[in-house]
Amino acid sequence: MTGRLERIKAAAQRALSSNGDLLYRHEATWSDNTTCRFSVQEPSKTNPLVAALLQVNPQQTGLRVVKVHPDDPRPKEGSHIPWQGGTLTLERWSDKSDFTDQREGTARYER
Repeated sequence: MTGRLERIKAAAQRALSSNGDLLYRHEATWSDNTTCRFSVQEPSKTNPLVAALLQVNPQQTGLRVVKVHPDDPRPKEGSHIPWQGGTLTLERWSDKSDFTDQREGTARYER
């Protein structure tokens, strides 16, 4: 079973890299001088549970999820970039996915 799982994980990782131009459409140099390709998602637009939580706790409306191309370095926690007329600050990285080996960043967007 381990060999099969390892092959599936490798295929998932290759798919993330080979589709990088579609999945990670932005590129920037963060305040820690890390340059990477990445995506930014507003969780309230993709997750109904988060949308409901934001109705109860509206100060979290600036919450964003950052995903970095697997071939690129990740910016350090606390680094920031100008973003859509404001600032996007990377707060922390999640644990590594046991399937894709990727981490998701939690970021704060402020205008």
